[in-house]
Amino acid sequence: MEYQNISGESFAVMILMIILGVVLPLLLAFIWTKKTKQPVVPILVGAGVFFLFAIVLETIPKALLFAANKNLSEYIMSRAWLFIFIVVMLAGIFEETGRFVAFKYWLKKYTDKMTPITYGIGHGGFEAMYLTVMSGVQNLVFALMIKTGTFGTIVEQVKNTSPDQLEAVEAIPATLASLTFGMLFFSVLERMSAVLIHISCSVVVFKAVREKKYIFYLLAVLIHAALDVIAGLYQTKIITSTAVVEILMFAEALTVFAAVYKLLYKKTEKENETE
Repeated sequence: MEYQNISGESFAVMILMIILGVVLPLLLAFIWTKKTKQPVVPILVGAGVFFLFAIVLETIPKALLFAANKNLSEYIMSRAWLFIFIVVMLAGIFEETGRFVAFKYWLKKYTDKMTPITYGIGHGGFEAMYLTVMSGVQNLVFALMIKTGTFGTIVEQVKNTSPDQLEAVEAIPATLASLTFGMLFFSVLERMSAVLIHISCSVVVFKAVREKKYIFYLLAVLIHAALDVIAGLYQTKIITSTAVVEILMFAEALTVFAAVYKLLYKKTEKENETE
């Protein structure tokens, strides 16, 4: 079977995605700690929490729901809104619980109001690095296999072992061939949206822990889930335009970030002025 040719531009985009996915989060962390004199510990804790709660622990219920029982998996996957609800709530609950645990136990000595921003940079930055590098390397491997004519072996394996995934695998060459520098912009925009949301949620959970107002923990779960809903709509093909999805996500992330800053930080500044 003949597959679409992967152009030099597409290869360049894949490589740049990996480079930017690593460089931009590290640069943000470096500039922030340099300018604010914040310690690096909250950044490292944020990165560790993302790995533990989002990469390790969150996979347990996902495996039970989407892999352990075929009938249950098919039931969920055939109902777009149920699938979206489960996925976004799992992400919100696990990551915000991770934040809660971090601020309550591992960062309890860090009380500066800049701490949640520092933590959010670590949490969101590591997510950007992890997802970008993992997907970027995978895409490069597939692109090289298509280029050398060996991608067909992957297709045959999937056809024999997981025929239900065959359509998705056969679509990979066309997806990789369509990568352009314009799509690189939207990829960076997506990561910016995610980092803004992680910082916002970190500020909200920090308030929940420090002021013992646990309703803010629930608010953070809902904020996190709300952003993921947009990605879920794209994943289930309810929305098909990448540009629309990324613009909506960035607009929502920016709005939430501005609201959190205004309600929490501006309020604190005013209270300090009146004292």
